[in-house]
Amino acid sequence: MCVYIAIVLMHNQIYVLTVLQLLLSQSQLIIEDGNTLSGPIPSQLGVLRNLKYLTVSGNQMSGEIPTELGNLELLENLDLRDYAVKAQIGKKSIAGTIPSELGKLKAWKYPVFDGNGLEGTVPTELGNLQSSDIIWMKNQNLTGEIPVEFTQLKSLSALALGMCCN
Repeated sequence: MCVYIAIVLMHNQIYVLTVLQLLLSQSQLIIEDGNTLSGPIPSQLGVLRNLKYLTVSGNQMSGEIPTELGNLELLENLDLRDYAVKAQIGKKSIAGTIPSELGKLKAWKYPVFDGNGLEGTVPTELGNLQSSDIIWMKNQNLTGEIPVEFTQLKSLSALALGMCCN
């Protein structure tokens, strides 16, 4: 028997993510945008092996993308967009580099990094995302070349890099 449990948080006034520690036993956790969540993305999310959807856009997240998210082998949607506007008005945003561990997310269909303060190069490991239909990395501070491994992404129909790479 397969039981699917989804917890949806949407348009709430939640300011800390410690509530997520209470949810670690759930089958699926969907965090929708507009919750005014603040602080770093908890590395503890990396133990949610059945997590399929994580959307934190439209919130006030800060810090680096946890490398532990690379443990979420069933993750299909990780949406980390829309932070550059918040950074411009003095709020913190997601920054640092794109963790190479995210290349282990074989089910990830829609990698979305738009508008963060991400820096460095695009990890070659993202060329392992064989399920990806689109990859959005616009409005970043990325440098270097597009990894040649991206030519092996057979499902890829769109790669958006506008105004991102130096």
